[in-house]
Amino acid sequence: MPADPPGDQASNSALQRLGQAIRDLHAAAGRPSLRMVSQRVKEGGHPGTASHTTVGAILKGTKPVSWEALAAVVTELMRTRELQAAPTEDEDPKAGETARLQAEMQACSRVRTLWLEVECHKDDGASESTKAARSFAWELHRLIVEPLGGDLARISRAIRALRVNEATPSGCGAPRRLCTTCSYTTRTS
Repeated sequence: MPADPPGDQASNSALQRLGQAIRDLHAAAGRPSLRMVSQRVKEGGHPGTASHTTVGAILKGTKPVSWEALAAVVTELMRTRELQAAPTEDEDPKAGETARLQAEMQACSRVRTLWLEVECHKDDGASESTKAARSFAWELHRLIVEPLGGDLARISRAIRALRVNEATPSGCGAPRRLCTTCSYTTRTS
């Protein structure tokens, strides 16, 4: 049997890791039925939908699915897991909701990283330039976005704040104009 091309091996490996991550979430949620997860996705008001067949494919990790469907399944598995956890009497409801939302966001971020890797390495007959763009996007995500927490909105706000508070390299304190001391032009917007 011929060996898989390197792109196929990377894609299969990433897909297997993605499937394992979803199976771990499914187990932590008490292994709800595929139909129950599908129904919860349908009732959850998610932008993506997932039939019980799609939920099964996601858990098997055998074929890529849309991010919207995957995010909906991950969110509902996390919510099912949280429903099983008995809240303590002295738990602050706001703190519990905040912790739940943070856990959902972290789970979605971890799964999204795996999903992006699958997307980057899939061999769908795309042109070489498309494959190069996917590879570049994956490297940016892996080297920059992921280490910064994966929250693109937070990273974007931090970059905008840096631009607004930008100072000259020499620290002469001449923001938003040409500094005659060090000849550094700062943004005017």
